[in-house]
Amino acid sequence: MSPLYEILLFTAFVLGIYLGCALLIINRYNRLLNRLLGIVTLSISIIFLVFYLINKKWIVDVPFFARSFTPLSYLIPSCSYLYIKCFIKDEYRLQKKDIIHFLPFTFNVILLLPYLFSSTETKRAYAKALVANLDYFQYYNTGFIPERYHVIARSLLLMVYLFLMWRLMLSNTYRSFVSKNKTLYPHSIYWIRFFAIFITMLGILAVLMRWQIILYGSTFFLLHGSPLSIALAVFFIILLAYGTSNPVILYGLPHFVKTAPEAATAIVTNITPEPETPIADAVLPRAPFEKARMEAFEQVIKQYMEEQAPYCDPEFNLDSMSKALNIPRHHLSWIFRYQIRQSFVDYRTHFRVEHVKRCMQEGLGKELTLEAIGEQAGFSSRSTFFVAFKKLTGQTPSAYLDSIAVHQKAG
Repeated sequence: MSPLYEILLFTAFVLGIYLGCALLIINRYNRLLNRLLGIVTLSISIIFLVFYLINKKWIVDVPFFARSFTPLSYLIPSCSYLYIKCFIKDEYRLQKKDIIHFLPFTFNVILLLPYLFSSTETKRAYAKALVANLDYFQYYNTGFIPERYHVIARSLLLMVYLFLMWRLMLSNTYRSFVSKNKTLYPHSIYWIRFFAIFITMLGILAVLMRWQIILYGSTFFLLHGSPLSIALAVFFIILLAYGTSNPVILYGLPHFVKTAPEAATAIVTNITPEPETPIADAVLPRAPFEKARMEAFEQVIKQYMEEQAPYCDPEFNLDSMSKALNIPRHHLSWIFRYQIRQSFVDYRTHFRVEHVKRCMQEGLGKELTLEAIGEQAGFSSRSTFFVAFKKLTGQTPSAYLDSIAVHQKAG
């Protein structure tokens, strides 16, 4: 094995372990994406480590690594697919039917129990035979089922998941994801494409390696510093470096965990509660975007409200804004709470009251009743209009209208 390949394998292992552990430990933003990507990263890193130990013949000193981590090859494709699916669809919880994706891994762990509970000497004997002849693994029965059948099963499973992954990447769901994020979150598009390409390369290499062992009894051209294996290691390192330098890509924007009363209300009404009032600077969470980008989001929202006046629709809510701006609802909630420092309801009310004030100043109060002006601004009832107007201006609508008349006469 060439020194360059050794360095690449070791670097990929260290970076992968570091990033994988960080993703599994950090409990903020989209924890589901953190966990899935952490599992994939750790699994690939451990496999790189096993290759490194085998090629250096150090596997004999740590025989537990010789066979114990093979179930990870069932976990990588399933978790990669789920990660891409949840990333594109902006999902924060797995569905009940998603448990089927973990069954191959669980089944393989059960089949491997005889080896896992075998003695250290048995494991060492297997490791020595593996070092002497890598082709040996397909004939040595370390579980309930011979390894050559696992090779076939893993190859088929990889092909299935690669098909599912690229079917999703070429679907209308992905095109909608690109459309929504190409302006505000362009890095997320590059990241998911990069990730999908890497998993595809890894899957193809894994299939070629396994079948080369069965057909030719060697993996020299695939594992011992070949251009393909070097390219894969370099690609993995670049992937980890890109992800580490763009934490927003890894974590996503925060998703609020509702308290018990809020959750109960959301279930009963099937409506997610509006965010609470802004919190103090002392307890602000770490922003997922740099300050300049958050200010840009605020300007996009303000421009939308000023130019299109969507608040004039009594049914206008946070979901309406989310659809109009192609920004996920919980992302808007975060922006209102921590950047604008105002709830969406108060923000909307402010624009409605300002609209009423402009109408009065333009003389519309002589043509329409106050109730009609309030309704035109989006208020659904007279009482709501009067209460909101007095709260923001300190005057009732009629008193404000009279003050305009007095001012005009004095002028």
